[in-house]
Amino acid sequence: MITEEILLPLLPESIYSRLAPHLPWLQWLDGAHSKNENERRSIWVWDPAEICVPPDWEYRQTQSPHGARQWSGTVQRCENPFSYMKQSLRAFKKKRNTGYSGWYGIAGYELGMSLLSVPISQQKKSGMKTGNPFWFGRYENILCYDPAQKKYFLTVHGELEKEKFFSSIDSSGAQDEAKLSGDREPNFFLFPFSLFPKEEREHYRKQVSRIREEIAQGNVYQVNYTTRFQGKTDASPQEIFNVLREKSPVPYAALWNTGQYFVFSLSPELFLKGQGKSVISRPIKGTVERSENHAEDEARKTQLLSNAKDRAELLMIVDLVRNDLGHVCVPGSVQVPELFGVESYSTVHHLVATISGELAADHDLVDAFCALFPAGSIVGAPKIAAARLIDALEIEERRFYTGAVGYFLDSGECLFNVAIRTFTLEKNLFTAYSGGGIVIDSDPEDEYRELCAKIQYLF
Repeated sequence: MITEEILLPLLPESIYSRLAPHLPWLQWLDGAHSKNENERRSIWVWDPAEICVPPDWEYRQTQSPHGARQWSGTVQRCENPFSYMKQSLRAFKKKRNTGYSGWYGIAGYELGMSLLSVPISQQKKSGMKTGNPFWFGRYENILCYDPAQKKYFLTVHGELEKEKFFSSIDSSGAQDEAKLSGDREPNFFLFPFSLFPKEEREHYRKQVSRIREEIAQGNVYQVNYTTRFQGKTDASPQEIFNVLREKSPVPYAALWNTGQYFVFSLSPELFLKGQGKSVISRPIKGTVERSENHAEDEARKTQLLSNAKDRAELLMIVDLVRNDLGHVCVPGSVQVPELFGVESYSTVHHLVATISGELAADHDLVDAFCALFPAGSIVGAPKIAAARLIDALEIEERRFYTGAVGYFLDSGECLFNVAIRTFTLEKNLFTAYSGGGIVIDSDPEDEYRELCAKIQYLF
């Protein structure tokens, strides 16, 4: 393994477009906007030694194949990737300290349903193009960018891989060159398409009313109900992602190619961070738009902190996360160091909580992921009852929306987002998702207007 600092007079948004035509299975995790300086970095990975995919997965991406046909690695097919990755991580951890090498990937919502032993309805199964959606690759070729130092660090498997990288990144004659020093104009790309809801307004209202009935009967307390919006576009994956990250800078962004879809995740929510035996999760429940007026902005933050509905929802999810972590952590080690905190971004304030714990001796970070997945904040409470109701009411599968994107490293670290604000591109079909937490006093019409407003805000 070779690891060294390299000089690249390029901004992060230029890297992907240069590498993508040449390096197979290129993926981009963008944490440059993280508020935690230990997470503030962008990571590109390519040419995995192997990938772990569902049994019926097949490569059929026709738009920008990104070098996948040059790839000579192996394909591991399985119903559940976690047992296989656990064995791999143990083997490589014993061999050497491998820095950022490890398993990078994306887990879909329906994979979480299998972990909960909640069966997917036959109607949804008939429309699903694969079984449980996931895509993980074992990567040892990695480029890391530190925005604070404006430095790039390259890790590759050997001299040949190093030569391939520099040949691919060669900037001669490139049109997208951007210097790290000096000013630049934002390259805004206007989405030349409209998004239309897949669910009729009246049907959505009826489903929200049904959830309220279930809550009134005591079967659930809160349910996160979502729906799809779709439109067609000729925009490239890079163009779409650059606009989204420019418009909505977040700490846990990703551009992912599964061979069937391109996935764009613009998430502010941390699903799981782990180092050794220490783990944390930071659920979000409650959002308010920021104001350009400082006094008004502070007033909105105070209003968010005192909002009874948001506080009640967050408290339910905190209890759920504590319970999930309790299955894999040392008894008494699960703590809530922050219950009602505010996290501020360029356009919104979020109400957040932090839950931490220490894993028991017989459990590792993969076990912690499985215990928490899918995130309680995008399912509801109680989790299994809410998941069953979601399956009965939502008309289509979520795929990678409300799943998780991130990595398990050989060094004993992991970092995954909650894949909210996450979209897919299949050929020229762009799919967005929106939803919200439904509680007993939710108004169906207000909920419908809010989910449409969320989509309009993003685009």
